[in-house]
Amino acid sequence: MKSKVFRWSVILILVAGVLGAPVWWWWRPQTITLSSGARLTLIGVTYGQHHVSPVAKSPTMPHRLTSILQGTNDFLIVWIRQRHKPQQLPAYQLFAYDADGTACVGSSGTTGVLDPRRGDEVVGIRFDAFPRRQRKFNLRIQEWNPQQGQIILTNAFVISNPARGPFPTWYPDSLPDTQSDGDLDVTLTKLTFGAKYFFPRNGLAPDDPLNKCVIAGLDVEQNGHAAASWRPVRVVTYDGTGNHVAADVTSLGQDEGQVAVYQFGLWSNEPAWKVCFEFSHQSDFGEDELWTATAVPIEPGPMQDFFKYGRNRAARVFAETTMNGMHLKIYPAVQFQGQARWNSQLAGGFEIMADRPPAGVRLTLVKVTDDQGREIPTQSWNQGGNNYRFNLNNLGDAKTLNITLAVPKSRFVTFTAQPVHQ
Repeated sequence: MKSKVFRWSVILILVAGVLGAPVWWWWRPQTITLSSGARLTLIGVTYGQHHVSPVAKSPTMPHRLTSILQGTNDFLIVWIRQRHKPQQLPAYQLFAYDADGTACVGSSGTTGVLDPRRGDEVVGIRFDAFPRRQRKFNLRIQEWNPQQGQIILTNAFVISNPARGPFPTWYPDSLPDTQSDGDLDVTLTKLTFGAKYFFPRNGLAPDDPLNKCVIAGLDVEQNGHAAASWRPVRVVTYDGTGNHVAADVTSLGQDEGQVAVYQFGLWSNEPAWKVCFEFSHQSDFGEDELWTATAVPIEPGPMQDFFKYGRNRAARVFAETTMNGMHLKIYPAVQFQGQARWNSQLAGGFEIMADRPPAGVRLTLVKVTDDQGREIPTQSWNQGGNNYRFNLNNLGDAKTLNITLAVPKSRFVTFTAQPVHQ
């Protein structure tokens, strides 16, 4: 009897070993190594309006995320453990691809406890859009390598979809379709998905979704006349599964025949998208939308100090005002000195801070002149959140600047249309 028990015990152990190996292989953590040597490990996925890191209470993770993330709509958080060399945070972005690679959407933001000194932390990467109708989808990594630039890795994290419906069905309106905001009438004439993008990413196949874009044909009129001064600047795309993605717009064409080009759309197998375009006034501003700060001083200084984050927190504010709910502060301009000027045409710059930029209000730089009335060529260098920086070219012997700004209110129109694949 004992020998039979012993034999069956041995058999069960062997069977468990044979069956257990595939189980362990299936549930092993997914890890991807970047070209920098940093290792990214997928440690969890959460979905809903309330999120807590899977290692929030783990005593073994010295840099754990203890905050709780909440929202008003369901969204996805992908939890990644980053292990890297001290002082060398990995630079990368995740993109959600469907299984067939027809479209992709980038992440909406990252949160976590980042301590590059230790080189081991957990971050939560948010997605407001992903292929919600599929059982599984892929997260591909775009890495920034100082030597090679942008690199799209061939391997990907495979995610089991926690949100598969059921979902409502949206029905599109026929094109052309006209929608209005006040006296502004906008007609959507086409919505094309999968067009070739004019800023391709190197090293990717031409048909990769990262090399594709959306093209919308728009006719714009105000009070029955062509309105070239109103341009689409941003678009938010929604679908019936709960996805939404925002994108800045490149506007081409003139008058009523404008073309809006942007990345990214959503998945075109949906019967309809809702596309909400934000239009901003680019000229012919009203008096209540304009402000000119005169005699802004030009001070000498090194370029590297001008572009340091937080340089102006304690700087002297030269002029400030509030227009359309946006409070603006202008600091003295800087004329670059020393050997740090890598661009001979880049003579200086100035910075504007907006304390609380409200939704639906845009800052536009109208004109810059010097104390002798000469117009100074400018170019936007960096714009993010409440920080606006502008290049100044060919300052010559200018001593002060006159800076004219416009703060117009945006107009919004929304269409429900079926995307047509190009």
